[in-house]
Amino acid sequence: MRLAAILGVAIVASALPTAAGAYRLEGGRWPTRTITYYNEVPAYNWAVDSAAYAWNTSGARVQFLKSSGRDAKVLSLAGEALGTTGWVGTPEEIRARAEAVEAAGATEILYTPTGDVERELRTFAAAVRG
Repeated sequence: MRLAAILGVAIVASALPTAAGAYRLEGGRWPTRTITYYNEVPAYNWAVDSAAYAWNTSGARVQFLKSSGRDAKVLSLAGEALGTTGWVGTPEEIRARAEAVEAAGATEILYTPTGDVERELRTFAAAVRG
């Protein structure tokens, strides 16, 4: 699940013009030198494949290899709305989005952490509070 999040960040980061210096990714080493992946969302084919290519040409010791859904160790299963409703960015960008929806009348934000829940909640709260 954590690797899926990392791949998701890589996909989004490859489409953003800003630097991703705000991210600090944690976790253990991948047990092999190849990570097989499969994307189930046709609208994301180009983005997923481009992110894998960028990673594979970065000099990293681990490479992504496109495979079947049955053989993949990492799956991209996000719904079509992820690109339109998800918030990905630096702490400053997340805070700006939160302020914008508050100014538009929102009174709550639904946040769904997917990995280390405690760390992600602290990070999100710090970004929103500034």
